[in-house]
Amino acid sequence: MVSINAGFRHTLSFAAILILLLAANCSMALPGNQIPDYIKENVRTRVDYGKAVGIVIGEINPGGKYYYGYGKTSLTGKKTPDEDTVFEIGSNTKVFTCSVLAQMV
Repeated sequence: MVSINAGFRHTLSFAAILILLLAANCSMALPGNQIPDYIKENVRTRVDYGKAVGIVIGEINPGGKYYYGYGKTSLTGKKTPDEDTVFEIGSNTKVFTCSVLAQMV
């Protein structure tokens, strides 16, 4: 079994929450909108205060696909996470799936 450090779990939890928030707001997004500055600031704050090593978020709306990454891909790494970064998602898939299904009902 692979163990995941606490910082990585925080990253995954926050990323799942942001995905849900952005998905819920996609219907309200105007074409051409990008990820709002207040969300970017929240991501930077979480990484800067040690809540996560790195976070990448994305939004898909009628205007296109937008991504924002901040932090690093690992504690010792120097690469900033981007839309191609692969994360181990572990048990967060259950929360994500339940939330998506709840929105569909």
